[in-house]
Amino acid sequence: MGGSLNGISNAGLTEFGREEVTCNDSPIGVAATITAAMDLLGVDHVSRGSDYDGPVETAFDISELAALTDELLKAGLSNEDIAKVMGGNMVRFLLKALPN
Repeated sequence: MGGSLNGISNAGLTEFGREEVTCNDSPIGVAATITAAMDLLGVDHVSRGSDYDGPVETAFDISELAALTDELLKAGLSNEDIAKVMGGNMVRFLLKALPN
Protein backbone atom coordinates (compact mmCIF):
# COMPACT_ATOMS: atom_id res chain seq x y z
CA MET A 1 0.00 0.00 0.00
CA GLY A 2 1.08 3.58 -0.56
CA GLY A 3 2.55 5.89 2.03
CA SER A 4 -0.10 8.57 1.77
CA LEU A 5 -2.23 9.85 4.63
CA ASN A 6 -5.12 7.68 3.56
CA GLY A 7 -2.82 4.64 3.50
CA ILE A 8 -3.82 3.50 0.02
CA SER A 9 -2.80 4.02 -3.56
CA ASN A 10 -4.58 3.37 -6.84
CA ALA A 11 -3.39 -0.23 -6.55
CA GLY A 12 -4.72 -0.35 -3.01
CA LEU A 13 -8.13 0.80 -4.16
CA THR A 14 -8.19 -2.04 -6.68
CA GLU A 15 -7.37 -4.46 -3.86
CA PHE A 16 -10.44 -3.14 -2.04
CA GLY A 17 -12.65 -3.91 -5.03
CA ARG A 18 -12.59 -0.48 -6.65
CA GLU A 19 -11.47 -1.66 -10.11
CA GLU A 20 -13.08 1.35 -11.75
CA VAL A 21 -10.27 3.49 -10.31
CA THR A 22 -7.34 3.29 -12.66
CA CYS A 23 -3.88 4.81 -12.77
CA ASN A 24 -5.16 7.66 -14.94
CA ASP A 25 -2.81 10.51 -14.07
CA SER A 26 -4.91 13.31 -15.56
CA PRO A 27 -6.80 15.74 -13.30
CA ILE A 28 -9.99 13.76 -14.06
CA GLY A 29 -8.31 10.48 -13.08
CA VAL A 30 -6.80 11.90 -9.89
CA ALA A 31 -10.18 13.37 -8.94
CA ALA A 32 -11.78 9.94 -9.53
CA THR A 33 -9.18 8.34 -7.27
CA ILE A 34 -9.79 10.95 -4.55
CA THR A 35 -13.56 10.54 -4.68
CA ALA A 36 -13.27 6.73 -4.64
CA ALA A 37 -11.01 6.94 -1.58
CA MET A 38 -13.49 9.30 0.07
CA ASP A 39 -16.31 6.84 -0.62
CA LEU A 40 -14.25 4.06 0.92
CA LEU A 41 -12.67 5.86 3.88
CA GLY A 42 -14.52 9.12 4.44
CA VAL A 43 -13.38 12.63 3.61
CA ASP A 44 -11.45 13.09 6.86
CA HIS A 45 -9.03 10.29 5.93
CA VAL A 46 -7.99 11.29 2.41
CA SER A 47 -5.33 13.79 1.39
CA ARG A 48 -3.60 14.74 -1.81
CA GLY A 49 -0.05 13.49 -1.77
CA SER A 50 3.11 15.40 -2.59
CA ASP A 51 3.65 13.56 -5.87
CA TYR A 52 3.32 16.77 -7.86
CA ASP A 53 6.85 17.93 -7.08
CA GLY A 54 8.51 15.59 -9.57
CA PRO A 55 9.11 12.10 -8.10
CA VAL A 56 6.00 10.59 -9.67
CA GLU A 57 5.16 11.22 -13.30
CA THR A 58 1.75 12.80 -13.80
CA ALA A 59 0.02 14.52 -16.69
CA PHE A 60 0.21 17.81 -14.79
CA ASP A 61 2.35 19.47 -12.14
CA ILE A 62 1.73 21.58 -9.06
CA SER A 63 1.22 24.69 -11.19
CA GLU A 64 -1.97 23.09 -12.51
CA LEU A 65 -3.63 22.11 -9.23
CA ALA A 66 -6.47 24.44 -10.21
CA ALA A 67 -7.40 21.85 -12.86
CA LEU A 68 -7.64 19.18 -10.14
CA THR A 69 -9.71 21.51 -7.95
CA ASP A 70 -12.01 22.14 -10.90
CA GLU A 71 -12.50 18.40 -11.43
CA LEU A 72 -13.28 17.93 -7.73
CA LEU A 73 -15.89 20.70 -7.98
CA LYS A 74 -17.36 19.01 -11.07
CA ALA A 75 -17.51 15.76 -9.06
CA GLY A 76 -19.74 17.55 -6.54
CA LEU A 77 -17.33 18.05 -3.66
CA SER A 78 -17.97 20.99 -1.37
CA ASN A 79 -15.38 23.72 -0.85
CA GLU A 80 -14.89 22.36 2.69
CA ASP A 81 -14.21 18.82 1.46
CA ILE A 82 -11.84 20.08 -1.23
CA ALA A 83 -9.93 22.08 1.40
CA LYS A 84 -9.59 18.90 3.48
CA VAL A 85 -8.25 16.70 0.68
CA MET A 86 -6.03 19.41 -0.80
CA GLY A 87 -4.08 19.86 2.43
CA GLY A 88 -6.26 20.36 5.49
CA ASN A 89 -6.30 16.69 6.41
CA MET A 90 -2.53 16.45 6.01
CA VAL A 91 -1.97 19.46 8.27
CA ARG A 92 -4.32 17.99 10.89
CA PHE A 93 -2.55 14.62 10.69
CA LEU A 94 0.93 16.12 10.98
CA LEU A 95 -0.05 18.33 13.92
CA LYS A 96 -1.30 15.24 15.76
CA ALA A 97 1.49 12.88 14.71
CA LEU A 98 4.61 15.01 15.02
CA PRO A 99 6.17 15.83 18.39
CA ASN A 100 5.70 19.34 19.73
